[in-house]
Amino acid sequence: MTSEGKSTEMIKKRIGRVAVTAALLLTAGILYYLELKYIGYGIRCPFERLTGYRCPGCGVTSMALCLIRGDLEGAWNSNQLTFMLLPFYAYLMLRLASGYIRTGRTELPGRMTAVIWVIIVSYLAFGIWRNLV
Repeated sequence: MTSEGKSTEMIKKRIGRVAVTAALLLTAGILYYLELKYIGYGIRCPFERLTGYRCPGCGVTSMALCLIRGDLEGAWNSNQLTFMLLPFYAYLMLRLASGYIRTGRTELPGRMTAVIWVIIVSYLAFGIWRNLV
């Protein structure tokens, strides 16, 4: 088999891995949605249970449920920072998946790592702000 044939086979295997991972994540999300909808039991935030304060991620499940219903205002009110960053997260996931498919690695350029650090600091500030307001 030529090196091009090996490369094509590796790319096909990586596409399969990405597809399986996406399918598993989607299935987990659907199962959690169905559990919330029909059983009414959701995972409570351990940080909020221990401290009484909302963590930066509190409201993400509510935001997702609002988005499924098409309620943009409800999604915004659930977690403003995550709502604003959804397009970036979608871009990041596509970038990681396409990079993995092409090269077999999931590395990001240095400037993207800097952006992620800015987002982490933003979440910390958001977590403090949302408990003060």
